[in-house]
Amino acid sequence: NGQLVDKLRHKASHDGLTGLLNRVGFRQQIDRTLGSVSPEDGQVGLLFVDLDDFKHVNDAYGHEAGDEVIRKSAMRLDAIARGSDQVARLGGDEFAVILADVDERDQVRAAEKRVRAAFLEPFELGDVAVSISASVGGGIWPEDGRTVKELVRHADAAMYQDKAKGGHSPVAA
Repeated sequence: NGQLVDKLRHKASHDGLTGLLNRVGFRQQIDRTLGSVSPEDGQVGLLFVDLDDFKHVNDAYGHEAGDEVIRKSAMRLDAIARGSDQVARLGGDEFAVILADVDERDQVRAAEKRVRAAFLEPFELGDVAVSISASVGGGIWPEDGRTVKELVRHADAAMYQDKAKGGHSPVAA
């Protein structure tokens, strides 16, 4: 019974496609992270990541290829995360990265750069190479929001500002 309860808990807080935290798990983790640090002790960073023109992947190559791009994107994000960071898939092609141990805003900017760099290489989908970029926005607690809602809103808005700048590489075969 204990193992079943653990499995059910895991399913409730993790994404079935990627194994990352899902929206529920993300909320639990960020609440725990913010609850364990005081503004005097440190800061917490948050990144929002959105795959650019992801709909074109599904349209051009099918939903199975889209799922594979999501899985591989999750692996790339997880690979660039530091040991204390947590990566979540919030839904569709949106991800979040909780940067649990941040001393200054430059660390958040460096994490944003690592995310963008992770998408420079095309995704190999059988015989096809698909290039897709990511828009990234960051925020830092408590400067950009004293509550989870405020911090999420700030990072989300920063991600949309990044997306509006354009210049991201299009999907290519």
